[in-house]
Amino acid sequence: EMLQAQLLVVITLLGVTLASEHQTQKCYNYVDCYHPFEFDPKSCQCVCARKSCPQYQRLNPYTCSCECDRKCPPYYKLDPHTCKCVCNRYCDPYFTLDREACQCVCKRKCLPFFKLDPYSCKCRCDRTCAPYYKLDVKQCKCECNRKCPPYFTLDKKLCKCVCDRKCQPHFVLDPKECHCVCNRKCPPYFKLDPKQCKCFCDLVCPPGFTLDRQKCKCVCDRKCPPYYKLDEKTCQCVCDRKCPPYFALDDKKCECFCYRKCPPHFELDTNTCHCECKRKCPPYFRLDKTTCQCICDRQCPPFYKLDYRSCKCFCHRRCPPHQTLDPRLCKCVCKRYCPPYFRLDEKTCSCVCDQKCLPYFTLDKKECKCFCDFQNRKCPPYYTLDKKDCHCRCNLKCPPYFTLDKDKCECVCKRTCPPHLTLHPGTCHCVCDRKCPLYYKLDEKICKCICDRRCPPPFRLDVEKCQCICDRKCPPGFTLNKETCHCECNLKCPPYYRLDPKQCKCICYRECPKYFTLDKNKCECICNQTCPPYYMLDEKTCHCFCSRKCPPYFKLNEAACKCECKRVCPPYFTLNEYCHCICNRRCPPYYTLDKKTCQCICDRKCPPHFSLDHAKCQCVCNRKCPTYYKLNRETCKCECDRKCPYGVLDKEECRCTSQNLCCKSDHSIYHNVCAAYYEKDSCHGSYNKCRWGCPHV
Repeated sequence: EMLQAQLLVVITLLGVTLASEHQTQKCYNYVDCYHPFEFDPKSCQCVCARKSCPQYQRLNPYTCSCECDRKCPPYYKLDPHTCKCVCNRYCDPYFTLDREACQCVCKRKCLPFFKLDPYSCKCRCDRTCAPYYKLDVKQCKCECNRKCPPYFTLDKKLCKCVCDRKCQPHFVLDPKECHCVCNRKCPPYFKLDPKQCKCFCDLVCPPGFTLDRQKCKCVCDRKCPPYYKLDEKTCQCVCDRKCPPYFALDDKKCECFCYRKCPPHFELDTNTCHCECKRKCPPYFRLDKTTCQCICDRQCPPFYKLDYRSCKCFCHRRCPPHQTLDPRLCKCVCKRYCPPYFRLDEKTCSCVCDQKCLPYFTLDKKECKCFCDFQNRKCPPYYTLDKKDCHCRCNLKCPPYFTLDKDKCECVCKRTCPPHLTLHPGTCHCVCDRKCPLYYKLDEKICKCICDRRCPPPFRLDVEKCQCICDRKCPPGFTLNKETCHCECNLKCPPYYRLDPKQCKCICYRECPKYFTLDKNKCECICNQTCPPYYMLDEKTCHCFCSRKCPPYFKLNEAACKCECKRVCPPYFTLNEYCHCICNRRCPPYYTLDKKTCQCICDRKCPPHFSLDHAKCQCVCNRKCPTYYKLNRETCKCECDRKCPYGVLDKEECRCTSQNLCCKSDHSIYHNVCAAYYEKDSCHGSYNKCRWGCPHV
């Protein structure tokens, strides 16, 4: 048992030592961790070294970075870089954004007569207009909207209808109804047109005469054709033509016609009445105008013969041997063909060799050809014979950089070397023997010393002088340090200014009170507020106060700075825009307006026999007529209304007469009274008409 216990202790110790050795062997190799991770020797792994994050951020253990974990209120937007809530609200038109409270605030100022709606931030018109005026809601102005009767024009300043009608000549203007009335009298033979108020001629002229409407007379203005004469009494054209010889006159048409006859081959010219020869002869014939006949007078050239019937020349010639006749030209033409290189002599009609050879060539007269004689021609050394042109040409080949002189057939070195190089005449090569100063390097290809200097920034290398030059241009406000070639700012700012080191400028950072604006050029608070009409500006407080003075009958509303009319007008008067009581009453017909009292007064004039009813302003007929008369209410005249059953009515004296009665012949007449009378349409038989009539009927 003791041995077993000792063995267990030894085994446990060995296990602990082995485990420790195993751990140390596991982290024996060191691992390089990236920032912000660090090596943990216990776990032998890269562990995040960051332990905490700022406010509103949480740690991501995989990336070892702080991520934003914040929720923003409405109208705010999260900035992932700074983890701040930034106002991202969009306001409606006319609203301005207050970024501190993140709210839309209405700071709009309205024009006069406009009222601000705080909910929509819009300026709405709040104005009332006088009668006959219409409100323009957009501009908030009262515009005259009165409609005038015909021929009246509107005065927009006073909003009244004014008669400005201009009548045409001979018309007179009626100002009440604004109508043009014709008031013209016409001379004799003229008639008046009442619509146009013009006098037009109403005279009718006999045939042939024309009417002169200005003088209203019948005038004979007829124009006769040629050879006619005008008869002024009848205004008709009469023929007055005289004809030349061989012509006769036609009285109806007033024309001269020709009655002459011509001999054969002659034609009569009706215009001149002459016999003219217009005959056309065939070709080569001549016309004799006296006899009007065609005559052949042609002369033919040599070798030609004339045919008198056709008056044509035909060829009549014989040619020598080797020549043929050309019938068109009537010539002997040579048509012989010569072999190549031979020329035809047209005079002798034979083949002749006229070829000329180039230099060094010989002519073969039989075949008429030029050939080069290779056996007899010899060339000098470096020359070869060209078989085509039979010339000796130089065939020498020169080495590089040498040129061939074709005249002498020699290789000549005519090379020109660039500067700093010398020419070797044997090889015709350019050799460089130049040495360069400090900071320069030799380019053997060009044989030039090239600058190989390097300047530190911001210095610039001048390649021509091989020097480091500082030609930096500093922005305004900065000064250049030539030793370091850097721009330094040495500016000092006055009060209310702050230095911007990047731009080297003094920037104004002054804050101005309310209603004042900052002038950044002078860094001063200036009152630039523009007051509406009738307001004055207090420059100390930069506030607008009402300084309006109202005209009579107006009262000032200090809150809106408006002059309001509170006048009350008497009846029939209307209130004007200028707060005046104006009488705009329209009276019915036959009434006139009294502008002081604005009442309609009856001013009607009645025709005879009528009386005026002032209450209704009407002409009333109250006339009483005698017996047998009846009153006509329209004209107020007494008209005869008597009826005569046995006689005839005399309307002028309104009595009955018996002129149309037939009386018996056996009855006598006593004291101008018929003893017996009977009504008849026509008297016949034993009835006669009474002479004096019956007054009592």
